[in-house]
Amino acid sequence: MLHQAIEAQDPDWVKALLLQKAHVDVREAGWTPLMKAAEDDQVELMEFLLMAWADLNATSNTGRTALSLAAAPSGSRSSAMGAMSLLLELRAEVSLRDQSYLTALQRAEREMWKPGRTEAIALLKSDAEFRLRTAMHPEQGVDDRHPEHAAQFRTS
Repeated sequence: MLHQAIEAQDPDWVKALLLQKAHVDVREAGWTPLMKAAEDDQVELMEFLLMAWADLNATSNTGRTALSLAAAPSGSRSSAMGAMSLLLELRAEVSLRDQSYLTALQRAEREMWKPGRTEAIALLKSDAEFRLRTAMHPEQGVDDRHPEHAAQFRTS
């Protein structure tokens, strides 16, 4: 039922199912509800699922994560930038590789001609730079991946 509520993009139905203790990581065709919501850029539904402790880094039968599906959705759909931002803010694992041995960044780069991939690549690279900086200099850990934080970041 949770997959159907996500497919219907119905926040009230999703909330009701989660309040009834629906299994948040139930699989359908190898996907969790979070993966489907991420691919469809349904940030509000993702937030409900994550508040119910959905597995941020769960992998599909082919090894893809919600982040990978948001960065490079199936078909010709545009990258799900809102979903990607949320997953990266929550520190989704960016180095996980699918069965084709591709990370979310590499999958987006492989599909560069599709809508939104350039923006997805830029966001993933920005996140990688941020993680590297904060690993090397934790005192400079201001999140400047978002424009509203950029002015706060100072380098030494």
